[in-house]
Amino acid sequence: MNLPMNSEFNFALLAVLVGFFVAAFLAPWDSYFLGNFLYYWGSQLAVVGVSLIFKPRPIVLAGIATSLVIYLGAFGLWVHSLPARDAMVWLYYFLSLPGALGGAVVSTFVFPHKSSATASVAGLSTIAIVWAGAIMFLWLY
Repeated sequence: MNLPMNSEFNFALLAVLVGFFVAAFLAPWDSYFLGNFLYYWGSQLAVVGVSLIFKPRPIVLAGIATSLVIYLGAFGLWVHSLPARDAMVWLYYFLSLPGALGGAVVSTFVFPHKSSATASVAGLSTIAIVWAGAIMFLWLY
């Protein structure tokens, strides 16, 4: 399935907006909301922003943002399922982001702007590559 570039851009924008809402949902609604929200969503924006330096296809950006949203959501569910929450557990999320960034940069080279790969192949492969980078970095710690 090849999508027009404006549809790929719409997917990328939607993925970033979903990240906004997931970060807002996970941030505790107290006096620390803004700091926690910026920590969750800002880290995602940093990875997407650095990826923009390499001028990837919009569907690759959508894959990067989607994988980060899924990763943040899964990590948040895991943390909230723990019987006793330790504030330092979120450090694991932060420490896995360099791996996610590495996966995102690799994806921009695997699927350059003029890539002949279909949008679904490029997007889903990007999700897998970014997740692999994040989990590999998490495994190193």
